[in-house]
Amino acid sequence: MSDSHHKWALPEFGLGTHVHHNTHKKLKIQTAMLVPQSNPAATAQYQQGFEKGYADGLQQAKIERQLPLQRLQEMINHLQSESQTIEQEKEWAIYTFVKSLCEKVLHQEMALSQDVILNVITQALKMIDNTGKETRILCHPKLYALLQETQFDSHSRVILEINNQLADFAFAIESDKQKVCFNPTQIINKLFDE
Repeated sequence: MSDSHHKWALPEFGLGTHVHHNTHKKLKIQTAMLVPQSNPAATAQYQQGFEKGYADGLQQAKIERQLPLQRLQEMINHLQSESQTIEQEKEWAIYTFVKSLCEKVLHQEMALSQDVILNVITQALKMIDNTGKETRILCHPKLYALLQETQFDSHSRVILEINNQLADFAFAIESDKQKVCFNPTQIINKLFDE
């Protein structure tokens, strides 16, 4: 074989190397040059410097390890805070939805079944003292049309009045001595506030 087949060049370094050459060499440090062995004071100073450097290195490593842990703890705290906020927002959304649903179901039931609201009014008339001259029922215009067709036998004189400020199925019954009010929206609000 020719000489050119025994040598090759490393492309990274451009150095000529023999094929059988071992590239795993150990770094040899001559400790005699680092530590003066003839002077005990210098040796003690070297040892103190070495220990101080080692302790400082450990302290610096400890600080560097704590920084990512602190950042991680801050992120965990932030996520917990966000989680609580999201949970509260979900609870509020569910609360609002259920409350709105109850109002709609109650209003729809009263609109579809006139007997329900008439029963409520009849029960309210039984509760009020009607020994006076007249009993007035203040109601929303939608309820007014229904009540005009109704006979209230147990009361001497019932007068119907329209009050546009009342909600759809809200009413107030007044006698000379008492007043009874019914507002389904307020009742639902009070129920949900408890």
